Parts: sequence; C-alpha cells; structure tokens
Amino acid sequence: MGVHRQRDLGQRGGATFASRMLMLGGAGVTGLTGYFTRTAPTAVQFLAMGVVGLLCIFGWAYFDYRTEPRDETPS
Repeated sequence: MGVHRQRDLGQRGGATFASRMLMLGGAGVTGLTGYFTRTAPTAVQFLAMGVVGLLCIFGWAYFDYRTEPRDETPS
C-alpha cells in the first residue's frame, strides 16, 4: 500500500512512522538474535531467529491493528 493510499484512508503520519520503526526494530532484534546464536548449532539458530521473528511480526501487526483508523458509523 503506497503512501498516497494511506493518506486516502486517513492514517496518521505518526502511526505510519511508528509502524516503520517497529518493523526496523524487529529486523534488528532478529538479526541480533542470529548474531548472538552464531556459535550454536544451525537448528538452534534457525529456531531462535524464527521465534523472535514471529514475535516481532505479531507485535507489529497488533500495533497496526490498534492504530488502524475505523469508521465510526454503525453498519
């Protein structure tokens, strides 16, 4: 979804910036997990990075869900 489409939906710029920073932070945390588990067996490293990556994705998705603009009119 492009920036113009987000503006059409009424998403605030601050929420978009925070969302991007959460994605960047999640990627950083996942990368650090890989770095700190580099001496572990490959299966352990893969599992640790997968779990951390999924937690970051779920955290980001929850943030986006909570900050999504909603129509106040009842259906």
